[in-house]
Amino acid sequence: MCSLMTPSHLSNTPSDSMKMKSGSAVISSDEAAALDVQDQIIELLESFSFSNRDLFSIRLALAEAITNAIRHGNRMDPSKTVTIEWAVSPQQISVTITDEGAGFDPETLVDPTEEENLDRPGGRGVLLIQNFMDEVIYNDRGNSLQIIKQMSASES
Repeated sequence: MCSLMTPSHLSNTPSDSMKMKSGSAVISSDEAAALDVQDQIIELLESFSFSNRDLFSIRLALAEAITNAIRHGNRMDPSKTVTIEWAVSPQQISVTITDEGAGFDPETLVDPTEEENLDRPGGRGVLLIQNFMDEVIYNDRGNSLQIIKQMSASES
C-alpha cells in the first residue's frame, strides 16, 4: 500500500511558535499511498478550522496534483517516488508535490474549455487545480508544483 511511508519519511511536526505545522512524505507511485497522505493533510487542516469549502477545494487539488505526478510525471513506475511537503498555518496551506519525471511546460497544455476539446476525456486536472487554489507555481523543469490556499474569511 504505502511501501515508502515510514516514520522517517512521514512527519508532522510543529515548526515554530506561530502554530505553523509542516510535514513531508515520500511515497511510491501508488495512488493508495497518495490517499493516506491526503487524509493526513486534511485531518491537519480540520484542526486549524479550515471551512468545509476550503477542505473540499484543497482535497480536490491535492488529489489531482498527486495523481498527475504519479500517472503523468512518474508514468506509474513503482521504482519512482513522489515527494509531498506541506506547511499549514491558521491562515493558509502550502503543498509542494515533486515527481521524478521529465517535467512539462504548463503553458503547452490545451485549453479544455475550448470547443474542440470539450468532448475529450481527461485534461482538466490542471484547470481544476488552478481554479480551486489561490496560487499555483511550477518549477522551471515542470516536475514540481506548489499549490497555496488562503483560509476563507467565512463559510459561504
